Amino acid sequence: MSRDGTIAVIAGCVLSFSAGAGVAALLLRGPSGGRKRDCGGGHVACGSRTVGTDNKVGAAKNIGTESIVGPGKSIGTDSLVGPAKTVGTDSLVGAAKSVGTDSRVGAAKTVGTDSIVGPGKSTGTDSQVGTAKTVSAGHDAATAAVHLAAHAPAYEHPPHRDWKPGQRQPSPYSPAARQLDPSQLDAGAVYSLLTSCVVPRPIGFVSSLAANGTHNLAPYSYFNMVSHNPPLVVLGCCRHSGRPKAADGTPAKKDTLQNIEETREFVVNIISDWFVEAANYTCAPFSRGVHEMLLSGLTGAPSSVVAPPRVAEAAVSLECRLEKVVEFEDSAGTPTVSVVFGRVVMIHANEGVLEASPTGKVVVDVQALRPMSKIGGHGYAHLGGLFEIPRPNGDGTFPAYKTKAEKADEAAASKSL
Repeated sequence: MSRDGTIAVIAGCVLSFSAGAGVAALLLRGPSGGRKRDCGGGHVACGSRTVGTDNKVGAAKNIGTESIVGPGKSIGTDSLVGPAKTVGTDSLVGAAKSVGTDSRVGAAKTVGTDSIVGPGKSTGTDSQVGTAKTVSAGHDAATAAVHLAAHAPAYEHPPHRDWKPGQRQPSPYSPAARQLDPSQLDAGAVYSLLTSCVVPRPIGFVSSLAANGTHNLAPYSYFNMVSHNPPLVVLGCCRHSGRPKAADGTPAKKDTLQNIEETREFVVNIISDWFVEAANYTCAPFSRGVHEMLLSGLTGAPSSVVAPPRVAEAAVSLECRLEKVVEFEDSAGTPTVSVVFGRVVMIHANEGVLEASPTGKVVVDVQALRPMSKIGGHGYAHLGGLFEIPRPNGDGTFPAYKTKAEKADEAAASKSL
């Protein structure tokens, strides 16, 4: 893939939230557990949530029918996803998935007519549960396509389409402002304030492996893309206040950070709305070594370059190798956060979310990706209305560019003739 193609794909899936005129918020509480688990450096207060009969306590769990994504496709030989692959009847929509008897949860788990995986495929013996896992044939793709079309965010005109350079755009609020000094607030107050104003934040759904081969899967909203050359992503991994301190007396590191430091590899999956509830479930304060992917009902898929698996339900996944970890301390000199820089070594992008840019580059269509973002508290957000504003030239003029909203207006007008 060309360097420009890499820029377009990563920016399209990781930074898509900057394009929205607004976001539609929803709240998801994390699984019960008595403690909060930080889903990315302390940013999701995962309170109590009832999830029917919990498979952790030995009961069968059934999830009903779900229909999500579009028709089946043959991906062929794609520079983004590697060798030729066929994703069967439906590229994301699967059917009755039996996970056998999970040795961690002690009960058979059946996931009804499942909206995720593709045609009958056996994933062999899972090293975590010791049982074969089989995924059977796909769901009605036409129904899924209708669902996607009905919920896709639309491109619209900018809020002030007649704005001219130099024209003032005043705030709707009075000039009165409160000054809040973080050094005079406790950490919890700073957390609540910053996570409610630095919004919306993209979510890195990180899959990793420990040195002993155990899995971990967790969402991080202290996440972003920071460079395209080299292609770098960043995670903020706050220390774990809910676990016993390390031998040196410092707060415990999170499982994701420990795994990345041990194996130097991880995968960032982009969360879409068709599996956000399962993704949210993984932020529970599970013990180290618990296989969150299995407990949540999500499905692993082999990566091409690194060892940790991708999340099959994700339309975009970024395989990463560790570049460096930078440690930061609080005012008392206690290590509180590790900033992880990862180099993207392979990009997996489902054909259903790819399109060509006006200049012919491979990019991700955010309307098809339907990525989720984090806001304050338990809040998640959809992309709201999307709009385009061309970048000005060096002389301050704007290039000749027809926005998607303008093209839609022209198409509607031609149909009415």
